[in-house]
This record gives sequence, C-alpha cells and structure tokens, in this order.
Amino acid sequence: MAGSREGYYEIKSGHFYSEEMKATAFAGNLLFNGLHWHSSLEILFCLKGKIRVRLEGNVLEMEEGDILTIDSGMSHEIFDGSRGGLQIIVLIDASMLHRQANEQYELATVGERRKSREDEEILSVKKSLRRMTWLLTPDRSGGKECSEEEWDWFHREMYNVLLHLSRNKRKVAEKNDLRAGAPQKSLEKCLEILNRDFAEELSAAVVAGKLGVSEPTVYRMFKKQIGVSFSDYLNMVRINAACGYLENTDWDIMEVAEKSG
Repeated sequence: MAGSREGYYEIKSGHFYSEEMKATAFAGNLLFNGLHWHSSLEILFCLKGKIRVRLEGNVLEMEEGDILTIDSGMSHEIFDGSRGGLQIIVLIDASMLHRQANEQYELATVGERRKSREDEEILSVKKSLRRMTWLLTPDRSGGKECSEEEWDWFHREMYNVLLHLSRNKRKVAEKNDLRAGAPQKSLEKCLEILNRDFAEELSAAVVAGKLGVSEPTVYRMFKKQIGVSFSDYLNMVRINAACGYLENTDWDIMEVAEKSG
C-alpha cells in the first residue's frame, strides 16, 4: 500500500492478496485524470468539493454526495477538481460483472437517469464504498495487512455493491467497439502524445504527422470521440500541468509557463 502523492492515496493489496483481490480503492483529492478507459468497472463517489467528469463526450458535474458508475470500456476523464476536495474511487474487476454485451450499469446520482442522493440503494452503496476504502487505507492500522475477518468484511461490502448494480442495468443499442479498431488506436496515440509532449510546440498538423493521418482526421477524432476540440483539450492538459508545477515546485511563473507549453 502506497501514497502516490500528497493528499491522494492509491490503495493496493499486499503481495499475498494480489491474486485474489477483485476490487481496489482510492481515496483522496483527484484534481485531474486524463482521458482513459479500462476493463474494470469504476464507481466514483464525491465526498467533499466538486469535480467534473467527461463520460463518452458528455460532461457531468458532481458535488458532495454524488456517485457515478462508469462501465468497463467507457472513455472518461476527471477534471476541474476543487482544492480540499475528497473522492473515493472503487474499481471492480470485470470477472465479477454479470451483464450482457447490450446491458449497461446506471447506478448514479448524476446524468440522465440519476437517482436521488437519499435513495435507499444509493445510501447502501455509499456505506459499502466507505467501508471498503477504510479497510484498505494505509493510515488505518499503520500499514498492516487486513486480517482474515477484515477481508471477509471487505468482500461482503463488495458483494453488496454488486447486488445493487445488478438491479440497476438497462439494455442499450449494440454498437461497434471502436476501441478495437484503427480509429481508437489513433486516438490513444494522439492522447499519449499530448499528455507527454505538451511542453513542445504542438498543433493538429504536427500530431497528424506523427500519427500518419490527415489534420482534419485529428479534429474529427476529438469532436466525435471526446466531445471537445483539439485545442481545448491541449489547453486543458497544459493548464493542469501548470497548476501542478505551481503547487509542487518553487519555479517562477516564467519557468512554469515554459515547462507547461
């Protein structure tokens, strides 16, 4: 179990349990997390402050008490987190999910099919998320591994979350999985370039050259698959990098500007 940066813990199981863990938890203040997707189901719980989530191109605003379920494979990005905020993120392994390809989990208090923050199911899930995270928090017991009884408790809470998820599924229209094709591979490479080389002189034309595609293709990828323009996304990456430099270094403003592009 390790702290990845001040105020933000990435909770991991010990080596003995790593093969058996079907869920992991994060607790802290996440100000920005670039566009990504993964095979696990993610539940985001805003305990304090505000954050914004771009989910499949749609922007959702989360405040204290809100939760959001993000299905495996869904592209999402967290940004505009508030200073002094606190969130819980729980990831559940895909092997624990029992749904058809045309089904989608929708347990959330934000979005089109949102539930009330005081809904009984929502309150039950929040309670389980808190307990799961507490059991894995490094400060809870001086970094000691959970006891067998505590692991049983952890898994009971996880199964409670899964139970409520199973009651909140809906059928969606089947669509081609872009992530398996060339367009998504190009987008992944594009995002990698922007998040790695943001301090350099970048433009859609430069990135298109690196990818071997046309400049209009780059513009279309961002508008269609992310929901923002190429320039807006690049500016957001640079602004978040600048904020990080100002908070974590003693560089003056000119050096921060140069390092963040």
